[in-house]
Amino acid sequence: MKHFFKSLSFFSSLIIFKKDVDVIISYPTTFNRGPNKENILITPLVNALKAEGLDCIVFEEGDLSRSFGEYQFSSHSVSLTFVTIFEMIIRKILQIIMSSASIEIREKVLTKKISALFFRNFSTQIVITLISHKVALWRTCFPESHIYDYQHGIIFDGDWGYLLDGKPPKFKTENTIKTLTHGKSVTNMLINNDKTGFYNSSNTFDIGLQKLEYNRPALNQANKPIKKILFSLQDAADGTAEDLSFYLSKVECFLSEIADFFLKNNLIITFRHHPRSNMKFQKKFIDKYSFTATGFKNTSLESMLADHDLHLTFNSSSAIEAAYIGVPTIFLELGNPSDGDFPNLSAKYTFFKQLKYPLKNFIAHNGAEFVDLLVNIQSEGLQDSSEIVNDWVNLLYSDFDSDRFIKILKKDLN
Repeated sequence: MKHFFKSLSFFSSLIIFKKDVDVIISYPTTFNRGPNKENILITPLVNALKAEGLDCIVFEEGDLSRSFGEYQFSSHSVSLTFVTIFEMIIRKILQIIMSSASIEIREKVLTKKISALFFRNFSTQIVITLISHKVALWRTCFPESHIYDYQHGIIFDGDWGYLLDGKPPKFKTENTIKTLTHGKSVTNMLINNDKTGFYNSSNTFDIGLQKLEYNRPALNQANKPIKKILFSLQDAADGTAEDLSFYLSKVECFLSEIADFFLKNNLIITFRHHPRSNMKFQKKFIDKYSFTATGFKNTSLESMLADHDLHLTFNSSSAIEAAYIGVPTIFLELGNPSDGDFPNLSAKYTFFKQLKYPLKNFIAHNGAEFVDLLVNIQSEGLQDSSEIVNDWVNLLYSDFDSDRFIKILKKDLN
């Protein structure tokens, strides 16, 4: 509740007083899932801006429906709750009075109304987002500002949010969004595979990533038996109900295929739901299989991996985070997926073909292959695999370069 009143106070003051800052940072609270409930992607950026003496305001948008679970607001942020409530009200009104208009037209009217209500006395030269958070609103509010989107997961050729069929998505081109990536290989991939020329050296920059460091001495025990596996689900509520049902049916089919082996060998799979999964309507696999459990999805990945021996997913970016702390990933390639996007989620296309994941045999096309692979890993141990994936990810992404980050932004500051 205190964040609501802080939001109310902040935006009420803008009705009377003008405010100008150098940089705005915007993202949903679902990113606040670090070891201390912080946003581990944004924290180094904020620290770099403060060290340079640049004014910065962090806007965080919470989940009013509570569908995604409990995520805390950062103490240093301004909640967008007050704005979100008005967006919901105005959107309902527009649905009634502009029922014949398209959703796209109504959303443009909405952003203009919100801009006039809350941001007419507010100005900034730079906006930085995660997942292009509210970019249409920010472009309406600040038409002359520079908007950057910072990479939050894996980026691959064929990703609808970045580059599909050689073209960037419409929302990026319409809002002239610049891109900050985790490494030069990602930057080069976007520029070299973009047939339109939208991505180029003047709007796509690699600034690196603050890498995870977590001490897991158990991984150095080559003969340590595998007992617990962390399964990163990709059950975000972003897609259609049909796509989600298709994805979950593949997961359930896989579980049924490995059930006997896991029960016989006392193995456990812990599910880590996607941060944007709808927990109110989430299918409860644990109700059916006694060898499964569900972890709290707002618990940091590092702490969950510290209690598990191996990581499992279709093609989640969690495999990157796992590699940073030396945890190998087995990828599920179920049902001959045709591409890397949801709900197909091909790891062969993303991690192996494009990102060059080094453990070429750590992929299973069905439950039987997964069991055979697990038996082989048990006999060989994890130490070599742990070192290999850690070396790979440290070459794939560079360390966060605060000097380069500030230098890029300063070109846009008057």
